[in-house]
Amino acid sequence: MVLHLKSILIGLLCGISGMAWAQSCSSSSAQRPMVVVELYTSQGCSSCPPADRWLSLLQARDDVLAMAFHVNYWNHLGWKDPFATAQTTERQVRLKAVLGGDYVYTPQVTVNGADERGWSRRQAHDLQPLKVRGAPTVVLQRQGETVTAQVSASAAGAPLRWAGYWVVLQDAQNTRVVAGENAGRQLRNDHVVVHYVPVPAWSSAQAPNFKLAAALAPGQRAAFVVTQDNGIVPVQAVLLACANQG
Repeated sequence: MVLHLKSILIGLLCGISGMAWAQSCSSSSAQRPMVVVELYTSQGCSSCPPADRWLSLLQARDDVLAMAFHVNYWNHLGWKDPFATAQTTERQVRLKAVLGGDYVYTPQVTVNGADERGWSRRQAHDLQPLKVRGAPTVVLQRQGETVTAQVSASAAGAPLRWAGYWVVLQDAQNTRVVAGENAGRQLRNDHVVVHYVPVPAWSSAQAPNFKLAAALAPGQRAAFVVTQDNGIVPVQAVLLACANQG
């Protein structure tokens, strides 16, 4: 009986230790920054599934932050994309203005803040990391349900203006589309942006700390992107290494 109780106690302690580990983790920006890939897509767009599949292939690289922003301007065709938001569409409109485009469209891919029209011919190993001098370092920390981003200050040269945003991503989202241009198709979406939270701009001479304003559901991942002050062109990105397992 004593041995049995001792085994139970050891098991309970191991379980508690495992739960604590699962609730706490951190990630730091690498010396070689990540590649930042954005896809603007919609389940209501017949030409989007190939781009969705291409984005899924980027899971093979752990130094790529891939994000699928679902826009809502195709919802009027009969199928309402469950991941589409007005906020995501507003981001694409702002991206168009920053890049000097004439219109918004899907599927649109940007790599490190530049329009990538030839995405279908690009392999994952072709994508090059961000190359920004003076980019701040970023440390993401998850403690329980709280995720924070600590951004370093830069003392080099005249202060710059940075901006940034949080994203919460989810993979393996399978949807049976019953109307619109993709009616009858089973679609899989990975790297889906289920939360997009911009943060206020700051001076590079500061070292701000930001908190994610959305709890992570099971299977979701959080990332923080530092951008130029336009909120669009990335200069640094970090993906939290641990997904929430519930």
